[in-house]
Amino acid sequence: MTYNHTMTKYILDMMPERTYEGTSKQIVKKLFQDTEAFYPDTASFRKGFAESACDWSGKPMRYGSDEELVEDLINNRILVRQE
Repeated sequence: MTYNHTMTKYILDMMPERTYEGTSKQIVKKLFQDTEAFYPDTASFRKGFAESACDWSGKPMRYGSDEELVEDLINNRILVRQE
């Protein structure tokens, strides 16, 4: 018997050609890598990305931690689950 665990994949509504999967930390790390030139560190990235996502969706986004940001991105349909 084989166990095959697949992580949930998400696309970024603003850039649907990219997929993201893994823990909140892994998702934020990949998002940060995709936009690395614009932010000096992860904390700055979270804040800037939350601001952009807020502007895009019109909904509030928390950025105090990777988990908060990813949770709000999913709940506000910026990160969309792929079946």
